[in-house]
Amino acid sequence: MTEKCTSINPEILSWARESAGYSLEDVCAFSSLKKYSEWENGRDFPTYTQLEIIASKFKRPLAIFFFPEIPKEITPKKSFRTIPEYELDLLSPTINFLFRKGLSMQENLKELKENQNTDYINFIEQIGDIDRFDSSILTKIRALLGISFETQFETNSREDMFEMWRNAFADNGIYVFKEAFKDDNVGGFCLYDEMYPVIFINNSTTKNRQIFTLFHELAHLLLKGNHVDLADRDYVEHLPNDSKSVEIVCNKFAGDFLVPNRLFNQMIAGKRINEAFIEQLANKFVVSQEVIARKLLDKNIITNAYYNKIANILKEAVQKNTSGKGHYYYSQIAYLGKRYVELILDKYNSSAISFEQAVDYSGIKAKNFGKLESFYIKTVYGGAF
Repeated sequence: MTEKCTSINPEILSWARESAGYSLEDVCAFSSLKKYSEWENGRDFPTYTQLEIIASKFKRPLAIFFFPEIPKEITPKKSFRTIPEYELDLLSPTINFLFRKGLSMQENLKELKENQNTDYINFIEQIGDIDRFDSSILTKIRALLGISFETQFETNSREDMFEMWRNAFADNGIYVFKEAFKDDNVGGFCLYDEMYPVIFINNSTTKNRQIFTLFHELAHLLLKGNHVDLADRDYVEHLPNDSKSVEIVCNKFAGDFLVPNRLFNQMIAGKRINEAFIEQLANKFVVSQEVIARKLLDKNIITNAYYNKIANILKEAVQKNTSGKGHYYYSQIAYLGKRYVELILDKYNSSAISFEQAVDYSGIKAKNFGKLESFYIKTVYGGAF
């Protein structure tokens, strides 16, 4: 179709590009969008085919470009207030898209749970108002998640441990989604809501980092805040004192929850601290060796120089997740999460939602939905999760 779309709003073209995280130079570099600057200033208009390319590139519905006004929406800059603006400006287009996807997932959960997330309400009521994370709060949260230290110690696989925590979160009304962020500096993010909080984890990072990020984001949710987790922690030093305090508290929560001081002190008493022992403790608690080294540093058992040496040696390089050997349906279930897929299938099979709704909630093509259900049954009950 070569006829030009003269009824579109050029201001929306500019808004869609900027909100997706692209500069004008970035977009004009694409061979099919060389005239984008002329479309933005209204001197020319794209064809319908070109508009489809734009919608696909910016991850926006095609119809939005025909809106009379720029739609109002929540943005990362408005949400991630504990992150300096210069860091937010560096977020990739993929992260901007995933932020919008996170908001969409919250809407999906609202509809699927029929405006009643009783699991999360009960979870929060049991914990109560939080102004600090002391040992009694950590004990209460672990009891609500239902995973004992014995289970944690007996689980050798980081991947299995992550899925246990993830399912426990969902059983308490906090759904965790995974994506390949295509941005090594972002480990994950959380979006707070009084009823439907969600966490997104970068599936391209190591399982050690995924587990730590999971609990770091949980701490932000319990403090009723949104957050994006950056690998480069130097930005924390540039935060206002109140935001810096929040980051320190959330890091400490994750470390203390996964490696409680009481047990840690018992295990290190009278032991010779070296790299082999640090690795042994990390395997015991199913965390990274850097988490153990940080605990030792905080207790003044090792020096800052020794910690930096350990951190540099053990720095976890971002690596591709090879779980499932690239199997499409395994990947979809891994990204959406077992509990979320289960929620969709339960609603669909009980006729509470239509086939079209089930497809929309799952985000896959209609022709693949039946295979997704079959693979879910096969893998879940076959022990793959």
